[in-house]
Amino acid sequence: MKKVLFAIVAVMFMAMSVSAQSNAWGRKNYFNVSWVDQTLETETDALEAKWDSQFGVALTKGTTYYLHKTPILGILKFGIDWTQIDLNYVKYNELDLGLNDKLEDGFDDDPVGDIIGDYIDDKLGDLHLGRHQAELAMHVGPSLTINPVDHLKINGYFRYAPSFSCVLQETDEGDPRFSYGYGSFFVTGGAISYKVISLGAEYRWGQGKYCTTTFDSDEVDSDLGYGDGKIDVDINIADAFYKSQQKMCTSSLRVYVSLRF
Repeated sequence: MKKVLFAIVAVMFMAMSVSAQSNAWGRKNYFNVSWVDQTLETETDALEAKWDSQFGVALTKGTTYYLHKTPILGILKFGIDWTQIDLNYVKYNELDLGLNDKLEDGFDDDPVGDIIGDYIDDKLGDLHLGRHQAELAMHVGPSLTINPVDHLKINGYFRYAPSFSCVLQETDEGDPRFSYGYGSFFVTGGAISYKVISLGAEYRWGQGKYCTTTFDSDEVDSDLGYGDGKIDVDINIADAFYKSQQKMCTSSLRVYVSLRF
């Protein structure tokens, strides 16, 4: 009788243990809200520049697919992380000199020039764009998760993250410049989770060649003429845009709070 009772208790204990493990390993989906500290480096034939971020945020959603049902040594599982969507936005330091400042400096003590400057202000507005960068990406890569006790989990990962990246900025002359292109990014990091809540940090880096379109206000200025007391306004906007290619490198530290479900 004692052996039967012992066997029943043992079976119940094993069932409870399996149930606890199943609950601990059941939270495969993650949703991260990240604070981003990012650096952008640009490189052309004539200029290299490095910008630091003022503010950055990222939203990430993905799933971990474990490669085996039974944990190794009862505590460890290997998996593949697939991040379906990663939205990353950063605002960089603003320029000191904007388009309106340039116009004011260029038309000092020139009443006709003031009229022309007012005309351009009306058409182009008060730009002062600053520098902004945004990416839309997905990730895939291996992960390792350890469940040492109860619902506590520790995981680490390395992912490849193909990304569409765009940058909106001002030139030194205060003109708007828009760049876009494909970037090859990588992400590595880790997190500590207890049930639903997770805290983590990751390092993200990559580079790409960007197609850059720049608006040249000097070209607009050259299309504005005046003489004999009359102002001749003949602007060909298409001539004010020109395209080029530019290499950009991005690196960032992202610290996040995550929901596991």
